[in-house]
Amino acid sequence: RVSCWGSGVQGQLGSGSLVDASAPTRVPGLEAVVHIDSGGRDTCALLENGSVWCWGFGIVPGRTVAPSPVMIPGIAGAVALGLGAQHACVSDADQTLRCWGQNTAGQVNGNPDQETPSPVFATSPVRAFSLGGESTCVLSSSLFVCFGRSDDGQPIALIPLRLPERALNVELGFHHAFAQGARGVYAWGSNGH
Repeated sequence: RVSCWGSGVQGQLGSGSLVDASAPTRVPGLEAVVHIDSGGRDTCALLENGSVWCWGFGIVPGRTVAPSPVMIPGIAGAVALGLGAQHACVSDADQTLRCWGQNTAGQVNGNPDQETPSPVFATSPVRAFSLGGESTCVLSSSLFVCFGRSDDGQPIALIPLRLPERALNVELGFHHAFAQGARGVYAWGSNGH
């Protein structure tokens, strides 16, 4: 079961309406949820059967606002899910990364906006990925790259990152990022707050 609360004016609570909720409100129609993630004004759930259901503003292909969960077409066998601000990615058991959504800063590695999930790095198995704001970082067997918008608002396009050691995991915020290595955690981006 999934419950949401807070601002709902753009459907991000999944309740079927565009109103706020001060208490947890059940999202109807979702069973066997194994992971849930939210972006700026959107939310997605990964179900046990590998399907992905999304709702809110700008994340459901062909719809500006989806106040109730909608199954994302073209996704089968997803095992991991991540959301940024109006863009999303999933990986499957074959470690293929598929992304969709708003692409104003190149954050889904496509041009123009990707209405349906499209493969990213199809030739390189993805070990980990993270989305934050208008950015995406991907850790594959041979690459650690980020694309989208940097912390200072400038577009970045497939920039390989070099750390003092091999990255094991990555996590993005809206304007900052972290990479985990065997010997420590590395951070970069805005430190204004």
